[in-house]
Parts: sequence; C-alpha cells; structure tokens
Amino acid sequence: MHRSATQYTATQYTATAKSLHWTMAVLIIALLAIGTSMVFLPKGDLRGEIVDLHKQLGVAVLALAVIRLAWRAAKGAPALPAATPALERLAAQAGHAGLYLLMFAMPLSGLVMSQAGGHPVHLLGLTLPDLVAKNHDLHELTEGMHEVLAWATGVLVGLHAAAALRHHLVLKDDVLRRMLPQDSR
Repeated sequence: MHRSATQYTATQYTATAKSLHWTMAVLIIALLAIGTSMVFLPKGDLRGEIVDLHKQLGVAVLALAVIRLAWRAAKGAPALPAATPALERLAAQAGHAGLYLLMFAMPLSGLVMSQAGGHPVHLLGLTLPDLVAKNHDLHELTEGMHEVLAWATGVLVGLHAAAALRHHLVLKDDVLRRMLPQDSR
C-alpha cells in the first residue's frame, strides 16, 4: 500500500532510507574534506586524480539524491515526537529542505563549473554529456557558487548532526535511533 508523507505511521525509517542517508552522509563529508584539501595539492597527476575522484563522487551524490527524494516522496518519513514545539518542527522541515536542495545544487554547480571550464566529468569510466559549452564567465560564476554552497552544506550538515545529538543526549527521544543502521530495540 502506498503511503504519502502525511500517512506514514512507522516509528522507524525503512532500511532503504537508512542506507541512502548514511551512504550519502559519508559521501558528502568525504566530498567536503576532499574539496577543501585538494586545492592545496600542487598541479599534476595526483591532483588531477583527486579532482576526478571528487567529481565522480559528486555525480554519485546527485544520482543518489534523485533516488532518495523519490523514495521519500513514495514512503514518507516518521513524524517528529508529538511534544516537539512548532518552531522546532519548522526548523527541522527547513533544515531537511535545505539539505535536499544542496544535494542537488552542489553536484550540479560542480558539473557546470567543470564543463564550463572545458574539463570533462566522468563516472565509472564514461564521460558525461556536456550540459554547457566552455565558457570562462560561467566557469568563474559557478566556481564561486560551488564554494559558497560547500560552506552552506558544511554548516547545515553540522546543524543536522547537532540536532540529532540533542534529541539523543538531551531530549532522550528516538529521533536519532530511528535513523541508525541497526536499532538496538
């Protein structure tokens, strides 16, 4: 039976939702670490390989974001605890919306930046089709956007983790436990 987000009654996320969440969490954190450190490498083969890895992981995040958004649209998500104040509910909704937006905006800005800079993007040995032609001004614009989006992603991921830990350690509710890979209950 199909259940929309408003009909979701389970107290746990599905195994698929948990797998997508944690896989993407690891990839996004890795991308932030690689992206902020690769700029310090000297130009050459190693840097080129690291940049290519960064691009491939970014494309993987974009593909997983499509799957994750479709899964969430189809399956919904468990409701927050009934005692959650309205302002916190709004903050949680805004935070999740921001994270979903960034899961699309970050890789797309990187893809456009690379292609506008005349650099192909590969995934699993295949070269992705160009979305844009080489364009110096567009490359510069998207390079700046990609950096700003990276910082925004880091901040939102940090706030998301802090909120989950607050639920677990301070409020002592099940909000974090229901997303853990294996619930101990």
